[in-house]
Amino acid sequence: MLSWILGALAVLLLIAFLGALPGLNWYGTVVRRGPALKSRLALTFDDGPHPETTRQVLALLNRFQVCATFFVIGEKVELYPDVIREIVAGGHELGLHGYRHSWFYAFWRRATLRADLERSLSVLRELGVPPLRWFRPPIGVVSPAIASVATSLGLTLAGWSLRGLDGLASTRRETFRTRVCERLTSGGIVLLHDTSEHDTYVPLGVTELESLLTEATARKLKCVTLSDLLNLPHHNAHS
Repeated sequence: MLSWILGALAVLLLIAFLGALPGLNWYGTVVRRGPALKSRLALTFDDGPHPETTRQVLALLNRFQVCATFFVIGEKVELYPDVIREIVAGGHELGLHGYRHSWFYAFWRRATLRADLERSLSVLRELGVPPLRWFRPPIGVVSPAIASVATSLGLTLAGWSLRGLDGLASTRRETFRTRVCERLTSGGIVLLHDTSEHDTYVPLGVTELESLLTEATARKLKCVTLSDLLNLPHHNAHS
């Protein structure tokens, strides 16, 4: 019995590993980069909204006159609908990050995944937000079920090419700057966080955003939404 349990656990870990490998697209197409010809990169923020830190991010983006894509959590949307309205009013783009942020999201059954995503879509629809294009699963792991359900709901899976590990409270500023600020390139998709998973600390994606935007400006890189990076029309942002 123990050997069977260990074997099943090994299979689950393998599924998660293959689903998380950048560029592998093992279970479905995941957008991880854009074209490198137009000196643009996409800024994306996970785990929001939050009434304080998300607004700090919005203020900085406005000051630098750039836009971003916010992958929002459904249950936080219900708590802070006004922040969602401010994101959209600012010309930014929304994407889904699930209704609940579970580290075991990739192991959920199809029916559970569908219910989770449909609940998030319903919450946003009630706020008057048009249908969304993008979905980034919690933790970024893609399973066969996630790929199948997302496709059936008309959602495209979004990954990243750069991340500063700011979703971890232990990440140091130097690590963030080395992993992100020093590696900004045209066509890149940058994974940041406008709040932490449980709103327990302020991520470096917030506190270091000004440095990142300054570095992008110095490199003559325009920060845009994910749809703009791929030359796609926005589904849910004002022009």
